[in-house]
Amino acid sequence: MVPQPEDALIHCRYYMTLMRDSELQVRVGDCVYVTREGVDTSVRRPPVTDEDREKLDIFRVERLWRKYK
Repeated sequence: MVPQPEDALIHCRYYMTLMRDSELQVRVGDCVYVTREGVDTSVRRPPVTDEDREKLDIFRVERLWRKYK
């Protein structure tokens, strides 16, 4: 992201989009399902059962960054 945010964390680079394993692309503004144990990389829109809904939280991505040194 150019320019980087004025309130950026030290040693972090901010992005508008990030890819994971060339299968999952996340953009600022996207809504994602997250398991309580970590990111759920399987694509389920919407979750299939009531049991799945109880295991997942929905978040809107506001910032994406990676640490570097």
